[in-house]
Amino acid sequence: MTSEPSGPLRDAEEMLGRFESLVEGLASGPPGVDRAPALVVAGKVSALLGLVETDADPAVRRRVAGLRARQEAALLRLGGLGGLGGTPAAVPPRQGLVIDLSGLRGPEGLRGLGRAVTTSLMVMGVLLLAFAVYSVAFGHLLYERDQRLMLDRLNRDFQESAAIAAASVAGDRNLAAAPARGTPVALLEIPRIGVREVVVQGTGTKELRNAIGHYRPSPMPGQVGNAVLAGHRNLYGRPFARLGELRAGDTIAVTTQEGRFSYTVELSESAGTGDQDFLSQGTFVNRLTLLTTAPHGEGGRFAVVSKLQGNAAALKIRDDRQLKSDELGLGRDSSGWWPTLGWGLAMLGTLVVTSLLYRRWRRVSTYLITTPPLLAVGLLWFESVARLIPSTF
Repeated sequence: MTSEPSGPLRDAEEMLGRFESLVEGLASGPPGVDRAPALVVAGKVSALLGLVETDADPAVRRRVAGLRARQEAALLRLGGLGGLGGTPAAVPPRQGLVIDLSGLRGPEGLRGLGRAVTTSLMVMGVLLLAFAVYSVAFGHLLYERDQRLMLDRLNRDFQESAAIAAASVAGDRNLAAAPARGTPVALLEIPRIGVREVVVQGTGTKELRNAIGHYRPSPMPGQVGNAVLAGHRNLYGRPFARLGELRAGDTIAVTTQEGRFSYTVELSESAGTGDQDFLSQGTFVNRLTLLTTAPHGEGGRFAVVSKLQGNAAALKIRDDRQLKSDELGLGRDSSGWWPTLGWGLAMLGTLVVTSLLYRRWRRVSTYLITTPPLLAVGLLWFESVARLIPSTF
């Protein structure tokens, strides 16, 4: 014989029946009806069942378990009908990376965009100052590293040339062939100002960032004619920074594959940038001309002309290949304007986007996403700007 349910248990059964009736009515009724009252009744059922379950015998617990099963079934049915608003809850679609530009609309948005552009231009100005520091400090470190590497290569080339010259049968290498641009060709030594630098073939902006350059149409040092060498005064190692300290009678030594040649300084002189006298082969015979930028921001060139002591070498190497724009007149690379403009605009655009993202995203996320493109575009911009610097500045 089954005992009658106690007061709380009976109340729970009645409340559960009411809840099931509400769910049934919602299922058969029109959509859009509020589900909140049914959920309130379900909460009361849970509270009553919990009260009965705390202190009951096994038989009562079994009845409570049955009531809970009925409640869960009704809740599942209610959940299948939709959320509190009466319509099925929509599952939000998965979204990737979204950049919300809606804030750019209207006057306030345009003002925000203007602030971003202004900030970006200020940053680009700071970056140009950083480029100057890069060219002087970091560029000097790269110059010294390249000099050590090229000196090792030059020593190996000299040993190979000596072996070929001493052999009874000529080797594969032609000693009279014009070397390629950027190839180490000589070692320049000026004891008075402490210069001991590798000389490479070519006087373009790229070559002079790593070494002193040999003007290709002129003969090699030690050969008949006017050998012309050019180097930076202020940037990239500053090999000719103290060239103005040389006086008449000072000694300059140049070592090539044909031997060591000694020159005596005759004169130091400044001239305009377009002046070609220092490059002449008729005015200066058996001479060595060292060219750099004029000191103290005067503009133009500064040259030191020295005379060969002894006889010139019998071998004469002449590079008759067409000069590139950055070698003509030992000036800047005129083809670098468009890359500089293009990468500058790319840098400006990247900075503007970065500035806008900083106002909308978390800082860490913005740093992680924008740092790689900023570094890449910045380095390419720096490289294009470097091409516009006069070769001997």
